[in-house]
Amino acid sequence: MDTTRVVVLMIGEAVVIGAAILVVYWFFFRRSGSRRERTITRHEAVPSDAPDAQQEWPSLAQKIASAWLVVLEGADKGAHHAVGQGTTLIGRGSLCDIILEDPTVSRRHARIIRQGDQFFIYDADSMTGTLVDGKKVILLEGTPLRDGSVISIGQMRFVFKER
Repeated sequence: MDTTRVVVLMIGEAVVIGAAILVVYWFFFRRSGSRRERTITRHEAVPSDAPDAQQEWPSLAQKIASAWLVVLEGADKGAHHAVGQGTTLIGRGSLCDIILEDPTVSRRHARIIRQGDQFFIYDADSMTGTLVDGKKVILLEGTPLRDGSVISIGQMRFVFKER
């Protein structure tokens, strides 16, 4: 009887410890991901025919972003997407920094990475590929971006703007 009681207590402790680990994981990893600010990566355009139309950026985006993708063609024409300091993931997936609502865009389509003072775009093995100024981005090679570079992702086109 005593060994049965010990085994039951050990199983109970293991269940409690496992539950505590799950709570800690959810609190630190899952919960922090759900609070990610989407407002700094996506900003709607101000109509150009509005009186004194002026693009107002969220103040946090102004401090963090050093570059933007401006939609030239696509569903969000005129919208600005902030490009962060490290890696900016572009695609249809909910974990992307810039989410594009276009069925021709892969879930994880491309990455823009800042290396020093230069930005590079990498194709993430997408189905339709990525173009910069009309040239295909080679899978494992980064293509440098400059102010005014035109990026084609799926049926969407962007112009890359540096600060």
